[in-house]
Amino acid sequence: MSHLHKFRYIIPILVAFVAFETILLGNGAILDAATGETPADTGDIAWICCSSVLVFLMIPGLALFYGGLLRKESMTSILVQTTIIVIFSGIIWVICGYSLAFSGDTAGFIGNFDFLFMDKLLDDVSADSENSLLFAVFQLKFVIITAAIIIGACAERIRFQTISVFIIFWTLLVYVPVCHWVWGGGFLSDMFTIVDYAGGTVVHTLAGCSGLALALFAGPRLEKIRGSKPHSIPLVYLGVFLLWVGWFGFNGGSGLVAGESAIRSVAATAASGFAATAVWIILEYHFTKHVTILGLGTGILAGLVFITPMAAYVSMSSALAVGAIGGIICYVMYQVIHKKFKFDDALDVFAVHGVGGIFGTIMTAFFVQIQYGAAADGLLFGGSADLLIGNIIAVVVVAAFCFIVTYILMFIVNKLIPGKITPEEEEKGQDILEHDEIAYN
Repeated sequence: MSHLHKFRYIIPILVAFVAFETILLGNGAILDAATGETPADTGDIAWICCSSVLVFLMIPGLALFYGGLLRKESMTSILVQTTIIVIFSGIIWVICGYSLAFSGDTAGFIGNFDFLFMDKLLDDVSADSENSLLFAVFQLKFVIITAAIIIGACAERIRFQTISVFIIFWTLLVYVPVCHWVWGGGFLSDMFTIVDYAGGTVVHTLAGCSGLALALFAGPRLEKIRGSKPHSIPLVYLGVFLLWVGWFGFNGGSGLVAGESAIRSVAATAASGFAATAVWIILEYHFTKHVTILGLGTGILAGLVFITPMAAYVSMSSALAVGAIGGIICYVMYQVIHKKFKFDDALDVFAVHGVGGIFGTIMTAFFVQIQYGAAADGLLFGGSADLLIGNIIAVVVVAAFCFIVTYILMFIVNKLIPGKITPEEEEKGQDILEHDEIAYN
């Protein structure tokens, strides 16, 4: 608890920032009306702007969560790497990422450069409640949080310079194509019946399998470092709840309106998190006779990941069921990966995001309902197998593509900019080694 007081101003500052951004950006539509232009629905604009800020809030949440789980000698490193990933992936998205993901003919592999630098999106900024610039800004937050998630798998083993170069090409060659295939009218969404409301494939399967590739490439840490305890449980706790708060915008804003889909998404996101955590607590206590903050946090994240691809399309009872099943699956996989496999996924990116994204996307085909806005009913509600087949194909294609391309890409970047930390450097820690800055004085 000795370090917690240093972060006591974070919450009020972030809350004030959210309120400021919502008011400032939301009032842009009112200013458009004053100039005689056709305004968008100000409620929708305010909600999507607020949701965008909430998703951005997940960045410090993720950094604190990751940093707290590692040794104190790695805290600065994870903060710097998270920040540089946000900056570089964001720049790529503005320059050409959005255009390549959300333009071009349907059924294609990638879009075109119609919206290079996103300048053309300014032309319809007040056209309707789903104008392209607002959508692009919201999607921007998805690419940066997805990119930030993956570094947890190779934490404490890859140099800052290598990660900085790698993430530029990863954004272009991994995230952007997958986003186009599923959400941008690409071949997966064109050829198959797929439901992925907020990122079961595009965010979590993608991040989990990319993270697995990085963990295998980086190799395991020294045994004593791998077995070290989290240096700050309070930071882990704070990080998890910042992520949960941000997830309400992540799922709640994906319908792009301040309406029924937003309400259902927020409610289902809460319910699934509750159920998964309750199951995790029961299992943890049954097998270990203890309940830990690490277990609670992992259970929360499992429930949030599992509900993401179907958040707006399920009933509350289904959300509870999805969370409970997700808690069981993630707990089992978490134990299996830690005890049976040799690879060192430092912060359980694959065990939580990969497993949750894969199984959550498949489970979507059972629980969604047309009456809540889904493209088809799930199998539990009389639907056909088309959705199950489509989602399984999407998961397999995305998982294989992300794993293979990420591994090859890191292999190439490592040849150009050697990035693996030596055992001696690993023991010393990247905070001093690379940044000459320790987290705590």
